[in-house]
Amino acid sequence: MEDYIFSHFNAILLLIAFIFSSIFIWKLLKPQNPLPPEISGGWPVIGHLLQFSGADDIPLSRKLATLADKYGPVFTFRLGLPCILVVSSYDAVKDCLSTNDIAFAARPASLAGEYIGYNNAMLFLANYGPYWRKIRKIVLQEVLSSSRLEKLKFVRVSEIQTSINELYSLISVAGEIVDFPVKVNVTNWIEKLTLSLIVKMIAGKSYGRVEKGGNEEEAERFKKALKDFMFISMEFVLWDAFPIALFKWIDFQGHVKFMKRTFKDIDCVLQNWLDEHLKKKERVDVVDGNEQDFIDVMLSMMSNEDFADGHSRETTIKATALSMVLDASDTTAIHLNWVMATLLNHRDVMKKSPRRARHKSWQKQMGRRE
Repeated sequence: MEDYIFSHFNAILLLIAFIFSSIFIWKLLKPQNPLPPEISGGWPVIGHLLQFSGADDIPLSRKLATLADKYGPVFTFRLGLPCILVVSSYDAVKDCLSTNDIAFAARPASLAGEYIGYNNAMLFLANYGPYWRKIRKIVLQEVLSSSRLEKLKFVRVSEIQTSINELYSLISVAGEIVDFPVKVNVTNWIEKLTLSLIVKMIAGKSYGRVEKGGNEEEAERFKKALKDFMFISMEFVLWDAFPIALFKWIDFQGHVKFMKRTFKDIDCVLQNWLDEHLKKKERVDVVDGNEQDFIDVMLSMMSNEDFADGHSRETTIKATALSMVLDASDTTAIHLNWVMATLLNHRDVMKKSPRRARHKSWQKQMGRRE
């Protein structure tokens, strides 16, 4: 009985110590400079976590829009210890991302960045500094530049043609378009297209569809791992709100275990890509300017020594390749899906305009007269 009481007494003491230490850390980290207005309803230490818990099923975008109507285009709230700034006007966004872009270039620490982001080596997770600037320069020159896009135009054309042929095969029988309605999952089709396109440019592979002789199991594993990455990166992680070592090593939510499993699946595929390119480089002497994909380019540009900030060449290449795949495939697919959904909800926009219809009718009449 005494042991039972003693254990409960220790638990209460531990809880009190945790509360006081949290308050101390919160006051220590609290900015001294004046900040934009903070929304009401905040609690000590936990901030506005209860208001953004998601229990009311209201989308976050609508919550923030309602708060912007009440508090103005710039306001703050706290999710645990971190302070969140919300900006929703053109002038304020321009001031943050143009005039004061360096001040906003840093990235907050997160468990996702540490466990599945190659210890923040990914481009969109890395802090502003020499490493970030160098990676950004490589990406702009070797992926997004006009010359590189023109050089890889045949890749985009080939992948789009293949995807359209696949879509045609879904709505046709024996090469003829059927009259009856056919249901097609456009979301899956768009996701396959965007993923296949960017992976072809980055690694020379088509992971949206399995190539002849390809590894179907690996492709499906990679696509699932990418979805898991996006899912867990959007989840609330206790350590992100309360950066205390206890929440990092004791996995109350099970998120750390999920991150480690997701990272293992992603890294396995990326390492296979890298190994294949290293073997190809040993067999074939790749001349500068004739690299077939982005991994070839990075291997040609980087030495075997550490690249920067303690990241090895292999880690830097895999992290950058993953950044490109995630940014170009998932984001683009989501935007295209929203465009399709908006068109379906506003079918009048899809109708041909009367002026264009009259113009085509006039062209037909002129053709008959001739």
